[in-house]
Amino acid sequence: MQEDELAPYEDNLSEPSDGRIAEANRITIEAIKNCGQFSNLFENPVVVSEHASPYIVFRANDSVMGLRVAVKCTNPVYTSLMPDGGRGSEDALAWEEAAVRLLASKTRCVKLHTPFSVARITCRVGGEQVNDRISFLATIWLPLDIKRCFFDKKRSLESCLKPAGMAPQKALRLMAEILHSVQVLHRKGLCHRDLKPANVRGCSFNGQTFLCAIDLESSLVRRDAAEDFPRRPAYSGTTAYAAPEMLCGLHDDWELALQADWYAAGCMFFELFDTRLFYPSFIEENGRKKYESMMDNLYSCKNIRDAQERKKEYFRSLDMAARDIVLPKMQESECIPGAVMERIQRVYRRPRLQHERIYTENLV
Repeated sequence: MQEDELAPYEDNLSEPSDGRIAEANRITIEAIKNCGQFSNLFENPVVVSEHASPYIVFRANDSVMGLRVAVKCTNPVYTSLMPDGGRGSEDALAWEEAAVRLLASKTRCVKLHTPFSVARITCRVGGEQVNDRISFLATIWLPLDIKRCFFDKKRSLESCLKPAGMAPQKALRLMAEILHSVQVLHRKGLCHRDLKPANVRGCSFNGQTFLCAIDLESSLVRRDAAEDFPRRPAYSGTTAYAAPEMLCGLHDDWELALQADWYAAGCMFFELFDTRLFYPSFIEENGRKKYESMMDNLYSCKNIRDAQERKKEYFRSLDMAARDIVLPKMQESECIPGAVMERIQRVYRRPRLQHERIYTENLV
């Protein structure tokens, strides 16, 4: 896990100690497995989430058909330490269910198996019974985890993409699938807003790989598609893949959220063909002091109440900062054939031109 992903966890869990948190997690997981409402629906649950967070993710089989599912469940160990007592995490899970339902008719999208549900669990702590509330939903399990293609230096693409070919070609096919999954969301009226390697999974069928974006609790729905959605939860993204405007009070702007998904895809593209991560490479290229000064200027826009004025001031500040920004160059860019690179440029041409239009409009 990257350092910036750990920050919210460390802030909320400064007390008690890590050892107590690990033990509390173990007790909570056992209580969830033993909860009648949970165990009646799912068999053989195995925890697959990699770190402490507001959610615990299980791989399990549904008790009727035996289908493999992913069960996402609020984690009371984490949520009980949050200022809202975990209500925000529950709202986000309910929002995610609505987002998955919106995508029900689309291919290359995660499919709902068990709708949003609420249950009570009983934990035994120090000989005493503690009652807690959890909420959960289940989606069809997607076995293909692409994270290792980004963070494993061995670049295990052969195990992800079956057809023969050179690694760069396979990597480009993988990236094309990621871009396709983002396009599917946008066409249906959703922006993901937390796109990253951990939030893309897939499966293989007849020798072909299909990917889709998962974990839609941070998504933004287009206004004309939001009729059946519950109360919108607070925005929560991952700093390493978030466009600056998502962190500066402009996360609810539909056009900017569209471009933020492409920004995140660009970060992933860099990391797929380079041994470095984009976020620390960007800071290293520009210097931490210069980076922090730039972000402080952009963050100051959050204090402007009027949304349009905030947007204009943000783009003015961004215009000033962009004159000195240096983007890191991919160390392995020569592995991409020239003809393929031209095709990539054509794929990116439309969103780039659209971003330039938005940028120009907001400077006027």
